[in-house]
Amino acid sequence: MSNMARKGKNGAVTAVGGLGALVGFGCMIVGNIWSVRIVFDEWGVPMGAISILMLPATLAIMPWYASLVLGNWWLLALIWGGGLLVSIGSDMAKD
Repeated sequence: MSNMARKGKNGAVTAVGGLGALVGFGCMIVGNIWSVRIVFDEWGVPMGAISILMLPATLAIMPWYASLVLGNWWLLALIWGGGLLVSIGSDMAKD
């Protein structure tokens, strides 16, 4: 009996979890690029370069800035939804 069968893990569950994690990582990458692009557009190249160096802070602040100041809630949904997909998908794909 295989190790996966003994643990009761279904191969389809692992595949769906891996797919969810992959889609979530894609959302996070797009969210990163979009956040840095907003900084470049709003405050110019020097602040854009700093935002790349301080990417975790950029990801924490820029979705809220885009939502509350610019009125675009898609970035917040993309980053939070992507993070949720990564966490759920990674948990489903674990052995």
